[in-house]
Amino acid sequence: MESGPPATVVHPWAQLEPRIQERLATILRVQIPEVFRANRVIEQKTGYASDIGKNMMVDVLSHLGTLAERAGSLDAEQQASQVTKIEEHLRRTLIEHPEEVLRNRIVDVEDRWLTYQREAFPFREAGTLPNAPRHRDLEEMRTRIDVLLESARRRKPEETTWEETLTVAAEMTEAAHLTVELADKLEQCIAAAHEVRRNAEEVERNAKRHRGNAIRWAIALVVAVALAVGGYFVGNAGDDTKPEPKPKPAPTAPRVP
Repeated sequence: MESGPPATVVHPWAQLEPRIQERLATILRVQIPEVFRANRVIEQKTGYASDIGKNMMVDVLSHLGTLAERAGSLDAEQQASQVTKIEEHLRRTLIEHPEEVLRNRIVDVEDRWLTYQREAFPFREAGTLPNAPRHRDLEEMRTRIDVLLESARRRKPEETTWEETLTVAAEMTEAAHLTVELADKLEQCIAAAHEVRRNAEEVERNAKRHRGNAIRWAIALVVAVALAVGGYFVGNAGDDTKPEPKPKPAPTAPRVP
């Protein structure tokens, strides 16, 4: 049996408008690979895998499937709408992943900062907090986080370009990474303060124990001396009150018979 000519493969998006095809090609060749790379970096820097990012990528696949299945039945505006939704989900994947980390970490960092100020900073001011991160470094990290977040907020309107989205994602990822580092350094300071306090309490307990022993020894010594002195005086007083010996009667002359 002779085989016929190979079947012509129809591209699933062949019926899309040319400008829509161009946008879709950019999405497939550039943006999606960049999202995967960025998500790996975010996970490595924060140690946090985002459920939001996964859900967004599911939505991206859903819209791609719609375009592939219904390209011929969608008009230009509807095709553009699907592509715009894909671009928005990709943008949100980049932005909301580090945002999710920050939301989960920033409150915890603030709580640790308050604990640090209450429990560790007094020891630092007294110069008794050795082997702990410097306060200046903590303040610099905190300021850097605020600067990155403010910059990201300024760049984050809906009309943000893809390049700006990448910049915002990088800034927020760095901020999220710094919150992890700051929380760890604060924990080190708090732990060092607890160790100093435990050592001071142990020294105080030992001092109290030594003082108690010294007092007990002093009391015992005083009691012993008092007993000895009392015994001496009691002995002497007993000697003074002894009855005097009766005088012997004078000898009488012998009787004359």
